[in-house]
Amino acid sequence: MIWLWILGILAALILLLCLTRVGARAELRRDGVTLDAKIGPFHIRILPAKETPEKKKKPEKKAKKPEKAGEEKPKKSLPKIALADIKDAVHTLAPPLKRALGRTRRGRSSLLAVGLLPGCLQQAASFSPDALVLGLAFAFAAHCLGMVWADGPVRPAEAVPLLVLAAALGPAQAVYVLLVGLVLLVPTRRFAGLPRWAEPGLKRGVAAAALAGWSIYNLEYVRYILRDVNEIAVFGLAAAAILLLLSARPAWNWWKSRPARTRRALAAGAVLLLAAAAFAALKALHLGGDLTPEQLAEGMQPNGDSIYTWSVGYTLRHLPALAKLLVGTLCAKLPQLLQEMMGACPGEPIVYGAELSWAITIGLLFTTLLAACRPVGTPARLERGTRLVPALALLGVCGLLVLACLTWTPVNYTILFGLQGRYFLPVLPLALLLWGENRWLGLGRDLTRPLALAQAALCGLAALQTMALFAAR
Repeated sequence: MIWLWILGILAALILLLCLTRVGARAELRRDGVTLDAKIGPFHIRILPAKETPEKKKKPEKKAKKPEKAGEEKPKKSLPKIALADIKDAVHTLAPPLKRALGRTRRGRSSLLAVGLLPGCLQQAASFSPDALVLGLAFAFAAHCLGMVWADGPVRPAEAVPLLVLAAALGPAQAVYVLLVGLVLLVPTRRFAGLPRWAEPGLKRGVAAAALAGWSIYNLEYVRYILRDVNEIAVFGLAAAAILLLLSARPAWNWWKSRPARTRRALAAGAVLLLAAAAFAALKALHLGGDLTPEQLAEGMQPNGDSIYTWSVGYTLRHLPALAKLLVGTLCAKLPQLLQEMMGACPGEPIVYGAELSWAITIGLLFTTLLAACRPVGTPARLERGTRLVPALALLGVCGLLVLACLTWTPVNYTILFGLQGRYFLPVLPLALLLWGENRWLGLGRDLTRPLALAQAALCGLAALQTMALFAAR
């Protein structure tokens, strides 16, 4: 039971870290400006800075005597690497590398391929918070897939980390909270021999933990983007969606027990009802007000950007303009998004970026797609009925990413602002997992290790070209 206490303490520390408020307080006084940093209950004074006493100057060193002409300093000899040293290094590093690569089986090669992409390695080596987000998304996806492919009943050592990762994923990044839907992939056979409430309790607990962590940090932003729609209608629609989800399984079981003719009539009626509900929701959310030409003209800044951005209400009132914006973004930025996702655009694109050779991009894409394919004759990684879950999670996260970038985009822009390919890295393993389930492309044998070696070589080439490009600037 000691490990349960340890995991509980770690979960409490992570939750306390997520709830800690971080901010700054600036005051303009007659005697100057004061700036304090707040980290939880602690305050750190930044301005005005404390006066440090001047350090005493060290006595100057005596000048060295000039060397006599003709005298030469002895040069230090560089150590020579012998063939025996190389062999010893190979024999030392080979066993752990074999053990690490040996663990990449049954779908884990997709995670290995994504983890070796230069884009992921660049994030991991940076001080950006996106590195933590990327790690949490990969850890949650890998843990869920490990529970899907494992044998035996679910153990507490599997359930507790799942709850902790779900609670940390919500505050980390709002758009990736839909990854918690992967918990639905855990099969019923893993709960054999456990109490009847174990399966729904675990899956609903994961959803509740993610929703709680998400709500703490994102409710204010959601209210901001809903600033010009009817909030009562929004909460009503949210409650209706929750009731619909709760009643979906009983309704599905009841629908399957009906005769075929009755099922077709009920399906047609459900489609019409959903269409009418969507139309009524649009009317309920629509306030009728819109920006006037005078407001749009007054909102233009000196740099040409409008102060008005795409909100939910503005989006619902300008659906044709939204379609034009999305098509323009797809036509203008699709190659760049692919390069950024593969890691062929190192650096921050807005501040200081570079573009690597397209040969490296194509090579990385080719090796990543091949690593996701299954060898001929191996069993499917996902059952046919469960493939809809990662597909919906993938589409949902991509949709939330586009929506988030849309709320940053001024209304006079012709393409989305701030959309980068690295934002799609957390869901790239799901896309590769679905890609690997195709029937028309398979491998003659397991190529995990050769492909990992090839991808590592491509990463080395990308690093060399990156250093050359930045050195040339």
